[in-house]
Amino acid sequence: MQKVSGKESSYQGSSFLKNAARYMIGLAVGAAAALAMLGFSLLLTINSIPDSTAGIFGYICMALAALVAGFVATLLIRSKGLLNGAITGLLFFAVHTIVSFAVGSGQIFSVKMLIFLLIEMIPAAIGGILSVNIRK
Repeated sequence: MQKVSGKESSYQGSSFLKNAARYMIGLAVGAAAALAMLGFSLLLTINSIPDSTAGIFGYICMALAALVAGFVATLLIRSKGLLNGAITGLLFFAVHTIVSFAVGSGQIFSVKMLIFLLIEMIPAAIGGILSVNIRK
């Protein structure tokens, strides 16, 4: 255990397994945010917005959801914002990929999957950095 401000904290650490529950909480909050934002995006498509714009809203929703997931997971972990945010983004991408395969729209190696990886990892890492720095 590491010492923080003179007292021991069981929250900090670099072990993936030690932080797995915190990553899952972050993913759950991020998934809830994604569903809420995608619902809003669906609402916008019902109105008179072009279909090409709806895809952009989907990308924005996923990026914001990944940011929230990285923020929440790293807020619980309390250290290494970039690393833990990126790990959360990678896990978020893994869940997204599994869901894509389950509904039959996923491809294993494609440019679209690489874009999704970047759209989900980078904001999650930024969320992790913000989470660690907002506590100071």
